[in-house]
Amino acid sequence: MASMAAILAAVSFAAAGVALRRRAAKKKGVHDSEDEISNLLEEHRSNQKKGAEKAPAGILAWRIILGVGIGFGSFQAPWQALPVLIDRKIIRDPALQLSDAELTISQTVIFVGWLLGAMALHPLMQRLVLKQVLVLIAIVMLAVSIAAITLPYFTPLSMTLLCGVRLLHGMCLNIQGVQYMYMQNCFPSYGSQLCSLVNALYAVVAVLMAVLCGSLTLQSDWRIESLTWFGLPIILGLFLGFPDLGNEAGRAGVGGVKLVSPV
Repeated sequence: MASMAAILAAVSFAAAGVALRRRAAKKKGVHDSEDEISNLLEEHRSNQKKGAEKAPAGILAWRIILGVGIGFGSFQAPWQALPVLIDRKIIRDPALQLSDAELTISQTVIFVGWLLGAMALHPLMQRLVLKQVLVLIAIVMLAVSIAAITLPYFTPLSMTLLCGVRLLHGMCLNIQGVQYMYMQNCFPSYGSQLCSLVNALYAVVAVLMAVLCGSLTLQSDWRIESLTWFGLPIILGLFLGFPDLGNEAGRAGVGGVKLVSPV
C-alpha cells in the first residue's frame, strides 16, 4: 500500500509539473505574440513616419496630384465611356463606312483588351519599377490617341485597324490601378484622402463629358473630340507628374541611365 501511494504521489507530482510547464509555455507564447504584434505596429508606424518624411512636398506634390491623380486617374472616365458616345458620330463618317454592328464589336474588344492588360500587368511590374510602368502605359495611351483618329481611315482594313487600336485602348485602362499604387507610395499618409479626391473628380469628369458630348459638341468632328478627351489629359499628366522625364531621357541616351527613377 505504501509503495502504491508513493507511486500515485509521484505520478501526481509529475502531472502537476507538466501542467505547470505547459501553462508557463502558453503564457510565454501569448506574451511573445503580443510582443510580435507590438513590434509590427511599431514598425508600421515607423514606416509611415519614414514615408511621410520622404513624401514629395510643395510644388512637386501638387504636380503629382494634378498630373498622376487627376490626369491619369480622374480622366480615365473618357477612356472608359467616350467610345460609346462618339461611335454614333463615327457611323455618320462617310470616309469610314463602318456599321453599327461593327462598332459594337469594337467596343467589346476594348473590354477584352482590359482583361489582357490586367493579366500582363503582373509580369510587367516584376520587370519595371512602378514609375516606369506608369510612364510606359501613358506613352502607349498617347500613341493610341493618335492611332484612333488616323488608322481607321485606311479603308480596306478599317475594321481590323479599329479593333487593333481598341484592343490596346483596353489594355491601357489598367493605368488607373497603377496610378493608385503610385499615389499611395508617394503619399503614404494621405492615401485614403487622395483616393476619395480622385474618385470624386472622376465622377465630375464623367458628368461633364456626358453633358458636352450630348449637347455642345453633338455636331463637332469626332476626331477633335477624341483627341481632346484622350490625348490632352495624358500629355498634361506626363508634363505635370514627371517634370524630370525629359532630363532623365536625355541622360539615358548619353550614359545608359534608366528612363525613369524608381519611387
